[in-house]
Order: sequence, then structure tokens, then C-alpha cells
Amino acid sequence: MLYSAENAYLMVLFDVVVLLFFLAAFLLNAKNWHEQKSIFIASVILIINIVITGNVFSIFIDMETYRGTDFYLRWIQFDSLSIISIIIIHLLFRVRHSRVTSVVMYLLTINIFYYLAMHIDIIENANRTSWWLWEVYTPTINVVRLSIATLLIISAIMNMKNKQAIARRFANNAVVE
Repeated sequence: MLYSAENAYLMVLFDVVVLLFFLAAFLLNAKNWHEQKSIFIASVILIINIVITGNVFSIFIDMETYRGTDFYLRWIQFDSLSIISIIIIHLLFRVRHSRVTSVVMYLLTINIFYYLAMHIDIIENANRTSWWLWEVYTPTINVVRLSIATLLIISAIMNMKNKQAIARRFANNAVVE
């Protein structure tokens, strides 16, 4: 289930969908950045990560050059830098981590462990026979990426609904009979 000729177009299509989800998460959280600063910071860092390393654009880094010995190490590096960036920016701006941001960092950590397992299996052990790790790797990595984007979107939508409910409550109380 790794990148093969049969499913290459599906992987590119999925990468476009994930990119659009992260873009939607960024735009929704940008609208509410005053109320959810922690989630906004995470969405900014993750959209930058997706744009820089994404298979769709590959503007800054051509990941094709890393398909040899350190491809998985590059993905570990990018996700680790995302986690470190989220923590550092939260510390610099003295913003408390929200639960959503903590879950996002945990999900990125899951991806890091999968990348490490694949690196050890394919590069270090020179394994070329397919086994369950290979079958689990691609769907898990993609589900985790999509889960992160969906979590950021749902959080932004829930915050908007809460703001609308509060605005209605104040509007109802402001009406003088």
C-alpha cells in the first residue's frame, strides 16, 4: 500500500483534500484567533508545514530527492519541528495550550513513531518484503493528518456556535419590553 503506480493518483488527490482541510482550518481559526489563540497558533504552523512539505506543491523542498536513505527522517524532522514550534510560540506569547492543541501534538507524535518504524524497517534493516507495518503505515498516517485538520475545523466551528449563542443571549436580554 506504499506509494505505487496503481494508487499514485489517489494519494495526490488525498493530499489535495488534506491541504484543503488544513486551509479551511487555518481560515476558520484566523477568523476566531482572539478567542482561540492556542488553536490558531497550531493551525498556522501546520498549514506552513503542509505547504512546505506537501506532495501537492513541493515548493520549498522537493521530497523526491529524499526517497533514498533519509526520506522518513525528513518527515520526522518536519513533524518534530512543528511540535517544537507550537511549544515555543506558546511560550513566547504566553498562551496556554488548549486541549485541542495538545491532542494535535499527540497525533503528530503518533506520525513520528510511524515514520521512525518505517525508517528502521526499510532503511536500517533493508527489509523489502511487505508485512503488516507497511499495510498499516499509509492509512494511519493519512487518517492522522486528516484527523488533525478535522479537529481544528470542528473546534473553530464549535467556537463560532458558542459565540452565536452568547450573542443571542445578550440580544434577548437587551430587549426592553
